[in-house]
Amino acid sequence: MVPEAAVVVYGDGTIQDILVTGDVRAQVRELGPVSKTVPVAAPGFIMPGLVDCHIHAPQYAFTGTGLDLPLMGPHGWLETYTFPVERRMVMDMAHAVRVYSAVVKRTLRSGTTTAAYFGTLHLLPTKALVVILQHYGQRALVGKVCMDRHSPENYCQPLEENLRETQEFVAFCPPTMPTAPGAAALVQPCITPRFVPACSSELQRGLASLAEEHGGLHIQTHVAESIDEVAFCRLLDEREPTCPGYGRDASILDAHGLLTSKTILAHGCHLSPAEITLLAARSSSVAHCPLSNAYFADAVLPVRRLLEAGVRVGLGSDVAGGYEPSMLAAIRACVISSKFLQAGVDHYDHIGGPTTSGPGGPVTSTGGPSPGALEGRNRSSPPASTHGEPPLKRGRPSGGGVGGAANNLREPSEVGFKEAFFLATAGGARALAMEDTVGSLEVGQAFDALVVQPGRSSQRSGLDLFPGDSLETAVEKFLHCGDDRDISQVYVQGRQVLCDGAFDCDDIQVDAVLQALSARTGSEGKVEPN
Repeated sequence: MVPEAAVVVYGDGTIQDILVTGDVRAQVRELGPVSKTVPVAAPGFIMPGLVDCHIHAPQYAFTGTGLDLPLMGPHGWLETYTFPVERRMVMDMAHAVRVYSAVVKRTLRSGTTTAAYFGTLHLLPTKALVVILQHYGQRALVGKVCMDRHSPENYCQPLEENLRETQEFVAFCPPTMPTAPGAAALVQPCITPRFVPACSSELQRGLASLAEEHGGLHIQTHVAESIDEVAFCRLLDEREPTCPGYGRDASILDAHGLLTSKTILAHGCHLSPAEITLLAARSSSVAHCPLSNAYFADAVLPVRRLLEAGVRVGLGSDVAGGYEPSMLAAIRACVISSKFLQAGVDHYDHIGGPTTSGPGGPVTSTGGPSPGALEGRNRSSPPASTHGEPPLKRGRPSGGGVGGAANNLREPSEVGFKEAFFLATAGGARALAMEDTVGSLEVGQAFDALVVQPGRSSQRSGLDLFPGDSLETAVEKFLHCGDDRDISQVYVQGRQVLCDGAFDCDDIQVDAVLQALSARTGSEGKVEPN
């Protein structure tokens, strides 16, 4: 944080100096001509921009709905909401532009200066997302989603089409700036196999080869997300033994060359100890999405366990599995879920009473059914153990919770708000292999930053400050109670993209997007529905 200070920014958008003591105006004069000076006075402060390591741009259209469904299955969340909504983007480009513009603007207002986006299966709307990101100025990784099996007939592509369109997308959105060879582009391509169940062995190998051929592109996918997804991977391993003996999606991804130092794996709640060790060895990262995990994972990611094992972890909103696009919500959910994991959430364990068996299943000494006897949400039963891995279990490990006899045996799991803030900034940058560019306020880094004026009188706010509140108190209140109304300015690569709620550019229209696509690809932007 930079209180009562100024950040001096070079013309290329990188930080030249940080002035925090004495007469800031005099210090600026001593520097001579500078490109830009961004001042702030208490109780305001300048902080690094927030990093969202996992978000689905098309799913913003149904954010906040469908959260009562399981992830997979004929009536699950993917079949009912995700696939139809994503397919509509290629059927209705005007709708795609509206949705993509809305999600980019919403996340920028909320302080997200860098995001790793999943696009859709189709190339044209994913290119449109790139144009929109460049227009509004958000730093991003963007992936054309790849799927060639176990998907709806109207939302699936043959192997060759997936690879060809991914290659075309990389050419459209090169990872480096054409005008400055070697310098990373603001919007970069990301190889994006949706997840193991939807991607054949041939597709996984082909995508890994593409990433390598282009100098090591970023890769993003889902891993060990939910009980049903992990069970499906085991089933595929048995029925389609492309990688005999693995049975876990992290191992399958690794066998195909998809685990690299620039791989971002969303969720990971059901990673086995061996998989955690594997991710650390490959320097791959996990995008922790605590809100969506609460709805779909049936588990809490043991963040501290991963960090202590050497796995890089960042935070993700996972819109629309997560109903809130703000990374402030992810910070809060990260802290809350870690407290549940640390202390336990089983009321009966807190009482410390013994359990016995009854006609209706296990019961506690109070006579009530044990939580383990309640399935909830009609989930399928966990699969039996295969390939030497322990069986998946719902609920928390055995042993006491708060006040329970075995509480002292539980591994430390709690994540504090300062650590969660780190995961949403510098930790997220590390997870995206961008720590040399963003994530902190240091000389030489890109000036991706927020000017925060907590509780400012000019707008209604979710927090109040009082005389005597310190800067540390203002920061803590903002992280717990603040929202976009407290963010007065947003900068990306030194560009002020937002000031007092107003963007530095006009809203982009569908015709302008299609014209940009036509100018860059020779296409008129017309597609026929698949």
